[in-house]
Amino acid sequence: MSKADLPKPIVVLHRVQLGENIGMSARAMGNCGLENLRLSSPRRGWDRDKARAAAAGAAQVVDDLEVYASLPSALADCSVVLATSARRRNVSLRVIDSEMAAQEIHTASGRVALLFGAESTGLDNDSISLADAVIEIPLNPDCTSLNLSQAVLLVAYAWWRRLGQCCVERKKKTHVSATRQETAYLLARLEGLLAGKGFFTDENLRPVLWRNVRAMIHRSGFSTQEVQTWHGIFSALLRR
Repeated sequence: MSKADLPKPIVVLHRVQLGENIGMSARAMGNCGLENLRLSSPRRGWDRDKARAAAAGAAQVVDDLEVYASLPSALADCSVVLATSARRRNVSLRVIDSEMAAQEIHTASGRVALLFGAESTGLDNDSISLADAVIEIPLNPDCTSLNLSQAVLLVAYAWWRRLGQCCVERKKKTHVSATRQETAYLLARLEGLLAGKGFFTDENLRPVLWRNVRAMIHRSGFSTQEVQTWHGIFSALLRR
């Protein structure tokens, strides 16, 4: 399964003020393969042209974004909401970091929203109370301030990294490991070819040398297809 086939969280910017910040957030999303952007109660008259310019290669995210009059309406079809906050609020919610958030996104059974607040004030208590958990990013305590697009990038990148791991895990599930018999046949053929080419110059050292080669092949964990590929390589090298 490719990255494009896996479900993606949506990004909700609540009460965002500037088109430039919308565009730079869209760019951060594009960097990490996210496409669904929603604005909740944005400032009236925000400049779409400035947003498109700031989005660079992710202008399509700006073109396709949806605007909602209220935060509840922007989150209405979401099963999980993860809010970001630079500081603790008087709301009793689980606090997780971006890596934990990425894990929760990938295991969620419904649509997930990543919620970000206004540039200057962030999210208020009422907004955070709509979330299932709060994402906090541990930074230098003497300098914790992030601009909106930086916050979007950090959370989105954690998801993107975890996404790569999920793809690898899914790929491993389809990996058909070679049987010991298949590997033994490959090794026997390789040993015969090497012996024929004078690779073993000292017969006393041959058992130790071959044991190391055998361990190297077994350690590689070849699939059935990879074993067949190596047979093809051997055959090609033997052709005259």
